[in-house]
Amino acid sequence: MVRSEPILYTVVKLTREGQARRFITCLRLQKSPHSFAHAAVKSLCIYGRILVTSTLEILQYCSGVTSLVIWTSPISAMPVLMREHVNALPLRKLSFSMTSMFSTSPSFTILDIASVITHLEILDPWVLSTGTVEIEALTQLTHLSLRLDFDLSHPENLQKILYHCASLEVLILHSPESQNNVNAWLKVHDICDIRTIWTTGSSWWDWFPQNSNHHNIWDCGEDVVAWRHREKGMCQDIQCIKY
Repeated sequence: MVRSEPILYTVVKLTREGQARRFITCLRLQKSPHSFAHAAVKSLCIYGRILVTSTLEILQYCSGVTSLVIWTSPISAMPVLMREHVNALPLRKLSFSMTSMFSTSPSFTILDIASVITHLEILDPWVLSTGTVEIEALTQLTHLSLRLDFDLSHPENLQKILYHCASLEVLILHSPESQNNVNAWLKVHDICDIRTIWTTGSSWWDWFPQNSNHHNIWDCGEDVVAWRHREKGMCQDIQCIKY
């Protein structure tokens, strides 16, 4: 398993604790582990029941990551340390849960990376209920993915994001509701924006497809919005992303 070719480590997906520990062992066997991981690993997915201590160690090694999916379970017991480690990365794309980095009064804008992130997915379903965690302040954001919950989501928070995020090209709403129900909810609340797209869910492989025949979630969203522009479509047209 010990290989030194940096290209083999450009995209790293870790889904089990044992796998994470083996990856750390491989890095430790390099002549300069931190320098190697910093230069080699650019996209990193940490998913599943991986210990917080292992996650933090991996983030210390992989300090050059620009695209990060961090869906660990259980939720981090050390949110401050997790926040510090993620905030130190040169990230442009991030998928995460707010509760993994914030214990109280969450605001994404307190992170240094908030000013440079272009692609953001937040997993917590309450984000559109208690406020927007100041997402609307991210004027450089081009791609955003949020959870839509009819019982929790406040339409004015969604409207605020669409209005203030001037650079936003794609807004993906994840909901288990049917396309008709989502369309009806958007219509009732006077939200009709061709950048808004519905899908039933998201998985880590939506960010890092398993083969060249599948697009990542952002490419799929861009295709839908481009079709609407080209065909003068409405926000209800081909709203669901399908893989």
